[in-house]
Amino acid sequence: MRNLLLYLYSFMSLMTSFAFAEGNPLKPFLWDYRVILVSASPDGVEDRVAELVRAQASIDDRHILWFVIDGESVATNHEQPLAKGFQPAVLKRFFAVQNGDKTQVRLIGKDGGVKAKVEELNLEKLFELIDSMPMRQAEMRKG
Repeated sequence: MRNLLLYLYSFMSLMTSFAFAEGNPLKPFLWDYRVILVSASPDGVEDRVAELVRAQASIDDRHILWFVIDGESVATNHEQPLAKGFQPAVLKRFFAVQNGDKTQVRLIGKDGGVKAKVEELNLEKLFELIDSMPMRQAEMRKG
């Protein structure tokens, strides 16, 4: 049992160090927000933003910040100015193409870990995934 606890503590420490690694553009939002990142073509930004805005009540309930990023700009529900270099840092860290990975959407948990990589924005499925997570379950119990 003691070995299991030591293993879990080591694993959590390692994961926390990755989440807080230098260069994480989402560091200011950790532990307060879940993040949905959407990489969109310039002509697809408007549709994605409209979809996210329509779901704002559900997004607020789940403590979600969203960012729709194209090659030029960032649309978001975050009310504060973004750090200089936010857009290229997010693209580099979360959307660098590796091994043919063509996913366009990332769900980032409050701990900074990537919880889902999907090709299309499907808020219903993302909400289901979030609602199944232990931290969200605890939030729902608290009311």
